[in-house]
Amino acid sequence: MTIDKASELINSDSGYDITQQQSFKIQINEAIDTIISELKWRFEKLRDIHNSFGFLTLKHITTYSVEELKKYAADLSIKYSADINATEFWSEIETLKSQVEATTLFDNCECQSSMGLLKAIVELDLKEMFPNIVVVLKIFLTMPVTVASCERSFSKLKLIKTYLRLTMGQERLSGLAILSIERDIARLLSYENVIKDFAMRKARKVNL
Repeated sequence: MTIDKASELINSDSGYDITQQQSFKIQINEAIDTIISELKWRFEKLRDIHNSFGFLTLKHITTYSVEELKKYAADLSIKYSADINATEFWSEIETLKSQVEATTLFDNCECQSSMGLLKAIVELDLKEMFPNIVVVLKIFLTMPVTVASCERSFSKLKLIKTYLRLTMGQERLSGLAILSIERDIARLLSYENVIKDFAMRKARKVNL
């Protein structure tokens, strides 16, 4: 029985009378719907992050009113109450706003973005004055946009821990996974040096 004939029998048994071309179109449409929904979800998350942290630039700090800044600071303090102090955080933003508007301290700094603002605070040695702002900026700038690296790690684990390696221990599995993920660095290692170091660590003879 040919593949085409078998496909026709399956379609007829399922109660659907569709051709292979129609079946292909259905699969493509399902894939497109999945891609659109995933992109929509990611952009919504990015919009939420921007709405939470977007006010932390000199442009917004100087143009937003005190009431608007206070609202943004209060909302962010609720989300990250374990990392920042709400009262101190708002006080620091108020101080930063007054410093930017009344002095020329930040005029020579390229701090129009959140990254630039953090660099300016560090370069001007103002971390002690704005500790909560520094913490919030670090959270924002180190926040992963996607989970692609985690997905790649799980894909590597599927390739490493096969049916023949079910008895592999956790320590060895983690070591092989790291070597596979960081293969560019692993290729630069000298096997002779690694073997020599391993032998020295396991040697039972002690030089007297």
